[in-house]
Amino acid sequence: MRTSSTTATFTMNDAGRDVLFPSAAAIAHKIDVWAQAIATLNNSKNTINVAIAGQNAITTERIHTSLNEYTGSVSGSFTKSNTSAIYVIKIANGFHAAGVRDTSITAYFTQYFCAANKAGKGVKNISVSNAAPYEGETVTFSAELYNGANFEGWYSDEACTQLVSSNLTYSTTAADLTLYAKATIDANLYNVSAVAGSEIASVSVSDSIVPDGDTATFTAQVNTGCSFEGWYSNDTYTTVVSTENPYTATITANTTLYAKAHRSSLNMSVGSAEHGTASVSATTVPYGNDVTFTFTPEDETWELYGWYSDSGLTQLVSEANPYTFTATEDVTLYPKVGIKRYTITFKTLLEYDTEIKAAVLNFDALNRTEKSYLKVGNYEAIEQSKVFDIKSDSVHAIIAGKVLQVEILCPLGMTAAFWGTETDIDTSVNYIYDADFNELTSWPYYWYQPSKDATFILGKHDGPCDCSAIAKEGVSYADVTTPTRQEHEAIFEAEVASGYTFSGWYSDEACTKLVSTDNPAHVTTPKYTTESVSRTSLTLYAKATKVIYTIGVGTAEHSSASVSATTAHYGDAVTFNCTVDEGYGFKGWYSDEGLTQLVSEANPYTFRVTKNITLYPKVEIIKDTYTITLTFKEFSSLGVGKMAIVDFDSLTEEEIGFLKSGNYDSIDANKVYDTSSVTPDNTVAYRSYTISIRCPQGLYVAMYLQNYTNLGTKYYKYIDGYTWWPYYWYQPNQDASFNGLHYTNTDIGACNCTAIAKDNISSVDATTPVVATKKAIFTAKVNTGCNFVGWYSDEACTHLVSNNNPAYVVTPQGELSKGGQYREESSLTLYAKAVPLTSTTGISLKLNGTWKNALAVFKKTNGAWVQQNNPASLFTGSPSGTESNYLYLGE
Repeated sequence: MRTSSTTATFTMNDAGRDVLFPSAAAIAHKIDVWAQAIATLNNSKNTINVAIAGQNAITTERIHTSLNEYTGSVSGSFTKSNTSAIYVIKIANGFHAAGVRDTSITAYFTQYFCAANKAGKGVKNISVSNAAPYEGETVTFSAELYNGANFEGWYSDEACTQLVSSNLTYSTTAADLTLYAKATIDANLYNVSAVAGSEIASVSVSDSIVPDGDTATFTAQVNTGCSFEGWYSNDTYTTVVSTENPYTATITANTTLYAKAHRSSLNMSVGSAEHGTASVSATTVPYGNDVTFTFTPEDETWELYGWYSDSGLTQLVSEANPYTFTATEDVTLYPKVGIKRYTITFKTLLEYDTEIKAAVLNFDALNRTEKSYLKVGNYEAIEQSKVFDIKSDSVHAIIAGKVLQVEILCPLGMTAAFWGTETDIDTSVNYIYDADFNELTSWPYYWYQPSKDATFILGKHDGPCDCSAIAKEGVSYADVTTPTRQEHEAIFEAEVASGYTFSGWYSDEACTKLVSTDNPAHVTTPKYTTESVSRTSLTLYAKATKVIYTIGVGTAEHSSASVSATTAHYGDAVTFNCTVDEGYGFKGWYSDEGLTQLVSEANPYTFRVTKNITLYPKVEIIKDTYTITLTFKEFSSLGVGKMAIVDFDSLTEEEIGFLKSGNYDSIDANKVYDTSSVTPDNTVAYRSYTISIRCPQGLYVAMYLQNYTNLGTKYYKYIDGYTWWPYYWYQPNQDASFNGLHYTNTDIGACNCTAIAKDNISSVDATTPVVATKKAIFTAKVNTGCNFVGWYSDEACTHLVSNNNPAYVVTPQGELSKGGQYREESSLTLYAKAVPLTSTTGISLKLNGTWKNALAVFKKTNGAWVQQNNPASLFTGSPSGTESNYLYLGE
């Protein structure tokens, strides 16, 4: 809106234009304008001109005036334009000053009535594009014919004598007009209808009258949650015409079809549940029926937290148990199960400024400072990983009957804490009682572990006592309930320092006036003595004294033991000492006489006293330990020497194999007592290296030298004087030295030996590599009940090499290389074979329920076992002796 002292101009936006002109063709014949001005008319001008620009006809009129309101009309022919800027309304020549603030505009149109009707049975449908057009708009009449019909035209009279148009579609300028569409047809017309049956909301047909041979479409709207069954030709629903929906049929007679549906069957299931079982009352139910989900805990410590629609338990459906659900879709519900929770209610009926709070927390995880926060309701200051929930309520005015209440869920094993306060604290003290009005505290806080639902109430009573607890000697911390109701018990608690024993609570700082030796102590608070003093106080001091501990020492043979002091205070140091006889060694101090609980292996041993204690020395005879040395020469860092101390008798067959490859790290660490190794320096050639290790009596020492190749020459190791291969182990009984030597493929060469198990052999082994022309050892383990036959050079076991087990076989030498500079490596493969044993005695014995042939019979004579040449004679005549007198050898 733009104004001046004489003119107010209004330009309509697109929204205003669309309201003012309902269509582009509609012609308004008059427009009224109303305006309200802030100022009155200029006294010298009593007329206002109103004009609308942008149209073909613009007129101005004199308008009626009043004190503040101005109205006028503009007549002409006004139509809608695509440009809103041309719709400018101007009020001029009437204002004393600017100030038009409210306006309204009304457009007037001439509106007509149009209608279309059928005439003749060949017309299927008729329509008119606009039943109430404005002057200037176009109206279109349309007709749809049945197949085979002949259209005669649109008529202005019902008798169809005044033809207007012979076109199926006829358009004309708006006017009051009723037209009749006439068409003829030779075909028979049939009535078509549909009937809604069970679970069908509504039915329809594309045409209610259809010529013979034409089609009609039947459509049914099925109730929610139902499935369409079919269209039937009878109302008893026994003859199915089609199961399609919509269904298009060719019409050859009057036709009525009946639609029917049934409620859908939905699937119901439950997810797996922890600490209980989940079930559903039915796994399939019709749409709309109720189904019940139930969780049954495995015991009373668990409960259902809720039913969820996803396995991740993020979409809560219901917390009810059981939960009844009306089936509208396939559903799987997942139970979320947790430890049982109890509903704890904390409330007050106090009518003054009051605050109450409740929390659920892990009390055992709280430190001393955090426990102090429980006493003032400062739950937010506690580390929040220890707090599971906090609830609170408050009122800050005098409200009659106002009930403050908080409700909190506390899982089994957790602690529920409460606290409350009321502003009139100078003259009153809060306390807590249960739902039966049994007083639980005389102070305003309380915590405990619930085992059932419970209600607690915050009360108020006149006469508080401010209590203080002060820690003195030997006390690390002191605490007291405060404020406490006068003439009620306050609880004083002290934490006694290590090494001290509690002496008591005293009313004076010098700790001469004893009040109680209990810890905690329940002390009645004093009552005020004058009306002017409504609060009282009570301060007690906690003291402890040092504990004297008894120190003892046990005895052991072949030694003498002592301790520096037999009594000591907490924290004092005492020294245990043990002197052993020659040939014996000290093994440790033990806290039990049975010498099973080791305290220390130190001797002497200094102990910081924290308790009564007696220590027992353990002394054992010293076993011999032997020093074993291995010396070898290397040409580069490619060769490594190793030694290990092992419990050979406990090694598995695989671990014995590790001894042959020097792979000591792969042996069970409990069987390896020590290792030693050396890696030669590759910057110094032809250098000798020595490895030493100490082997206790009864254990084995193992040695290994790594073979290597240097500049194309192969070097092979052996333990000189003991083996022709690079490994060796034995049980020493004295100090010993070994030399590791090498040979190369430039002189003798090496032989790689392989042992292969054949018939009745469980495992085989061969020393390898071995110096060529030297003896390799082949060993075979024979199956029970079999006899070793021999070692063969061929897999068919026809060429016998040796019938000894183990067999010592000289290794072959490799061929000379081209040029004769060195010898090739040779190889030796032998096959071990055994055959089942046969009886040589004619005697059988039952072993584990199976009869076996006895190969020999021995009899104990004068304490020695003697093989019997004629064992059958032992079993003739009357039996004598017992079966323990005989030893049967064989399988």
